[in-house]
Amino acid sequence: MLDSVFVDGYWETNLGDDLFLYIIAKKYSRINFFITSTRDNYRVFNNIKNINLIEQKRTPIRRFLNSMSRGVKCPLVGSIYSKSIELSKRYPAYLELGGSLFILPKNGDLDVNYKKRTIISKHTDKYVIMGSNFGPYFSNKQLKAYRKLFTSVKGVSFRDKASYNLFSDIESVSYYPDVVFNLNVEESQIKSKNYTLFSVINTDKYGKDVDAKYTQFVIDQVKKEILSGNSVVIMSFCVSEGDTTKAKEILRKMSKWQDDITIMEHSDIEESLSVIKNAKKIFATRYHAMILGWLFNKPTFVVSYSSKTENVIKTYNPEQPYRKIREIKRNDEVEYYRIEKSRLILLREQAKKHFNVFDKVVLRK
Repeated sequence: MLDSVFVDGYWETNLGDDLFLYIIAKKYSRINFFITSTRDNYRVFNNIKNINLIEQKRTPIRRFLNSMSRGVKCPLVGSIYSKSIELSKRYPAYLELGGSLFILPKNGDLDVNYKKRTIISKHTDKYVIMGSNFGPYFSNKQLKAYRKLFTSVKGVSFRDKASYNLFSDIESVSYYPDVVFNLNVEESQIKSKNYTLFSVINTDKYGKDVDAKYTQFVIDQVKKEILSGNSVVIMSFCVSEGDTTKAKEILRKMSKWQDDITIMEHSDIEESLSVIKNAKKIFATRYHAMILGWLFNKPTFVVSYSSKTENVIKTYNPEQPYRKIREIKRNDEVEYYRIEKSRLILLREQAKKHFNVFDKVVLRK
């Protein structure tokens, strides 16, 4: 068995990505996993002994070199991209772990991340990519380049059929339900307390019209829950991406209802999971709020801000009601849906297969 693995991912105290690392560290408790992150973002993993920090200081010179690397589309010495390449040589295996690893440039070109990946693939024969969807992508050039990359790594496991279909003829590519379905869930510990959980996102980037409609839609649904006798928890899955900003905006606009509303920020994995699994039902905007709603068998409604959400619904649970964020209308009907237990059992069983290639790498099967 290998004793150490470097894990590249998005470590910004985002509950979805944090769960990926949490799951794999628990599953392979005898392996030391190393990540680059700031001390602040590492705190969420403080209590997991086999997750180790390689501190990433965000100094002005580092930010400059990162920006220059993105501009010239090449990892410059001293940048975070160059650091990843260096670490791929230092550790016996390199795992790229996350949900949206391949958001590609809208101009259809290739970026510094692609260059970094191609260099790493030449340095190690133990390069595994796990848990992502592919795209959005914007050109055949991008697709062809990644086809070439994926033939040179040990394995790629996607989480949706649409991504898999782009590369289905490549032997090392597969797809399975989301990695988070591998969470250890004890049904006896799942309760339904008298609150509805709302996962929200900052919608500024979608323009004033979409932002206003989404905000009002959430406010209307929060009011309905309170009038039905439920309290409400508005949960921020990722502070740095603006979830808390939106939660506080909603709270400000509901001053007469504030006694029945609590804002919860993700900063502790166990605490966040506890709040979600004990909710009565879940209004999910964050993709992993939907996945956790299914996993904990909660009545769930989804607002989709990305095709990744829609692709996963179509692939695994097509009965799930949802609204696209750009098409929300104030009087849209909201229907909470509980996944069938037989389907959930199947998803959990299939999701274990994400680890097939990783097992062969680290256990040397």
